[in-house]
Amino acid sequence: MSDQRVQTSNVAERNGRARADDQMTETRAFRRVLSSERKVLVKRLHTDGLTRDEKDSLLIIENRLCAVRKAFLTKQPLVIYCQHHDFPGDNHVIPWGRLAILPAAAFCVTHSETKGIKRRWNRVW
Repeated sequence: MSDQRVQTSNVAERNGRARADDQMTETRAFRRVLSSERKVLVKRLHTDGLTRDEKDSLLIIENRLCAVRKAFLTKQPLVIYCQHHDFPGDNHVIPWGRLAILPAAAFCVTHSETKGIKRRWNRVW
């Protein structure tokens, strides 16, 4: 009987590790894609400038990983408020599911609509 219990716990442990490995693999693939997107936009920035839409895209790409990591850690839906000092007036309140975030130079706070709580968010990656 105890052998069966040990066997069951080992299987559960292996399944948990496999899920964590899958998440890390997805995150790494996600980072590679975002990195290549970011390089293209940064290159455009130095050559012929960016349109307003591309600036918004860069804001999203640059820090999407921050929101992804935060989601893994908290397992909560977030509303993210974004502002970047280079683009005054470009403030966004975006549902967490859209994975919007900002560059390291900007700041990000999470906002609880019920209590109005705001918290400074540091870049996690």
